[in-house]
Amino acid sequence: MTASAHRDRTVRAGTLPPGGEPVLDLITPTRSTGAAALVVGDPGTGKSTLLQAVVDRARSAGYLIVPAAPCPTHRQRTGAPGPAPDGVDEAPAAGAAEWLSRAARRQPVLAVVDDADRIGPTSTEGLRRLVEALPAQPVLFLMAARPAAARHLEWQGLQHHRLLPLDMPTAAQLLRREPRPLTGIAAYEVLRRARGNPRALVELSHAFGSEDVPDTLRIRTRYARQLDALPAPTRRALLYAAGRAGQEPLATVLDAAGRKSVPAEVWEPAVAAGLVELAGDDVVFPDPLVAVAVYHGAPAVVRRRLHHDFAVAIGQPSFERAMHLAMLPLGEDAPTAALLESESRKARSEGRMTQAAVAAQRAAELSGDSEHAARRYVLATLATAAAGDSAWTRELCAHVDRLTERPDLRCSAVSATATALSRAGHQCEAMDLLVHTARTHPSVDRVTALGLAVCAAVVAAHSGLGPHRNAAAALLAAAADRPVLPSSTPYLDEADPALQQAWMAVSVDPRSAPDHRSLLPGRREQVGRTPVVDTLAMATIAEALDDSELAATLRSEVLDRPRTGNRTSVFPEAWPPMIRGLLSTGRWHAAEHTLDSADELAAAQDLPVLRVHLAALRAILVALRGDAGTARALVEKAWPDLDLDSNRSAHSWLLRALGYSALVAGDFDTASRNFLAMIATDARSWPMPHDSMDALVLAIAAHRADTAADVLPAVDSVRRSCGPRPGIRTQLTLSHAYALLIDDAETERRFRFAISDPRAGRWPVLLALARLHYGTWLRRQRRPGDARSQLSEALAAFTGLGAEPFAQSARVELRASGGDPDDTGKPARGALLSAQQHQIALLAAQGLRNREVADRLQLSPRTVSTHLHNVYLRLGINQRHQLRRMILPPDLPST
Repeated sequence: MTASAHRDRTVRAGTLPPGGEPVLDLITPTRSTGAAALVVGDPGTGKSTLLQAVVDRARSAGYLIVPAAPCPTHRQRTGAPGPAPDGVDEAPAAGAAEWLSRAARRQPVLAVVDDADRIGPTSTEGLRRLVEALPAQPVLFLMAARPAAARHLEWQGLQHHRLLPLDMPTAAQLLRREPRPLTGIAAYEVLRRARGNPRALVELSHAFGSEDVPDTLRIRTRYARQLDALPAPTRRALLYAAGRAGQEPLATVLDAAGRKSVPAEVWEPAVAAGLVELAGDDVVFPDPLVAVAVYHGAPAVVRRRLHHDFAVAIGQPSFERAMHLAMLPLGEDAPTAALLESESRKARSEGRMTQAAVAAQRAAELSGDSEHAARRYVLATLATAAAGDSAWTRELCAHVDRLTERPDLRCSAVSATATALSRAGHQCEAMDLLVHTARTHPSVDRVTALGLAVCAAVVAAHSGLGPHRNAAAALLAAAADRPVLPSSTPYLDEADPALQQAWMAVSVDPRSAPDHRSLLPGRREQVGRTPVVDTLAMATIAEALDDSELAATLRSEVLDRPRTGNRTSVFPEAWPPMIRGLLSTGRWHAAEHTLDSADELAAAQDLPVLRVHLAALRAILVALRGDAGTARALVEKAWPDLDLDSNRSAHSWLLRALGYSALVAGDFDTASRNFLAMIATDARSWPMPHDSMDALVLAIAAHRADTAADVLPAVDSVRRSCGPRPGIRTQLTLSHAYALLIDDAETERRFRFAISDPRAGRWPVLLALARLHYGTWLRRQRRPGDARSQLSEALAAFTGLGAEPFAQSARVELRASGGDPDDTGKPARGALLSAQQHQIALLAAQGLRNREVADRLQLSPRTVSTHLHNVYLRLGINQRHQLRRMILPPDLPST
């Protein structure tokens, strides 16, 4: 997806029905020929809304708007003899064509027919003749109809545009924009029943938001006459089809209804009335409100019998069976509550967080014992926090506070609530809640207390506030001397306390990473068998130790798992560092794909902190590819989404993105100001090491603006913040930055260190920039031969990455040094690979299997497989045998 396409999708989301953009694009001010289009969509999908949008655009573009079935007063006023419904005298088609042709000589014409399925065959034939009579005139015919009627409108040249249901993220956005947004189970039920139908979402949000019992009278009344006219067998079949709790197949529906099959004649009256459609091996309701009217129109005793029948028909344990059973008790029911809890835990383990929350909440509501109820509400808070629903999480946490004083339960619920608040951008409220709970309900269990501390570290990282960092450190110290005791539902689940303590220490201060280096060997081979929080902890430690490849591999273990249906990513905080790692290691296509996936997650779960971070990262990627205008637009759109004073991490990334966009646009003074402001924003947080890449980009901008003396103090502050043991990436980057800012006897040594260290290849972007600037320096030192070598390597790398602005700089410098840029447009063999990737690829190219490579390099086969996959992406190949010609020297035989 291009940046402009992403921007257009973001701007248009929720304003046009899905599939409406091509229809809107039919309106062009310079139209010179005729066209005809049919918009097809189920009831409530927005056909009329789309037609009105087209009319509005056409009117603005100077079109004459002609209703194709005008009322008599309109006909008398305009003289337009368009087709009318059957039973009304029609003007001859030739006369209508002549009138439209005369009008089209003055201005383009738009003829609109809404509900084309309601006009008779005579008018339909008249429309067809008009369309065929005016192919060379600027007359656009636009019609809308239901899918069943569209089969009868198959004219030659008629364009069909199908309106699709809203996807889940867009449906959730629409529901949140309602005057009284729903939360909790009510929102889940509306989204489930509406199935992406915009009208159904609006109607059901009113019905389910009025009181505890849904008020569906208005919906039932709308369809009562049609439903009452159906035969009794048809009504019963529809009732069971409408009573599903999830994804039950039609065979289960029929089994619950006491039938092995339903003859076609039973469904036929409902199909003829347009209430259902037979789609393959299923029966669907084109209008979801019909299903609501059918289900809620039945007496309560009949509905209870229906759910009993479904539970019997399903038989095996499942979420759907548990939800049907939950509809049977009229009060407390311990066995059903236990079944619901079991299904909740299963759904949570599979990433179906919304279903896990619904099942756990229903289990709590059916629990007779307050401790059991509180524990189940805690389970629900863990799921809703993972699903990104802060309002629902707070509601559930209030139930826990009401039911129990147990520290482990209250601390776990508060940790989940604070996590949800933090993801929504409410960092101060989240930290206040954590600190207050730790003071009023101190936990005697280390894992539970550590959960509060870890959550506080996440909040502090987002807020960037010194007091928050101190509070997180205090919570960590308080947890350190607690014993490890069994806890019913700890926030960290089965995480390793030692590893979590190390993760938190590194999160609070990355300079402490070398102290925890010993935790990684041996654990990396257990990836896939360790809890997710431990895998992400190892990734953070590895990243702080400059092992970017390992960090990316570990995070991909968590984030690249397939998410189907309503599966949820439990740790959205892991997406930005994953994307940053992909950008820094040169995997820009993978970064773009990951950005798209994360954007969908942020929209579906309403995660503004993640959304702002993603906007900044996408802007940086877009800027690096040369589109400074789009990059700046992305930042400006994201800027108002958060209170940036309490979300300083997001603020820093937005400033960073603005700096990159200014740098690419050639506005070096603005780029310097943005990076100086970003470094100052970080410095106000707490004594944390800055990202040395910021110092480098600041140095590049200052070097181009000839303001090196002005930014040297800021670069010095970055160097001091990194402490006495900076990682190799920091050393390489700062050496490069000082080489640009200080022209003395040490300049070449600094450049040589930035390009010659064997570990420099881990970060292809940094290495290519160092080669570009070193080559430029060499040319100005009148050493064109040496310059050409560096610039050729830089151009090859930038071309492979797609970094067009830097590639263009390399071309200019290479040409000035006497080289030919056209001879270096393709990356050299293996130039885009890190040192470890090149080593793995070399062994694989010689014929070694993954396990043999793993044994030789002391890695896991899974890690080798991941590295080879990334090698294929970077080299543009897809088969193992292609490695030989790409990697091996010509005289090296395979083993």
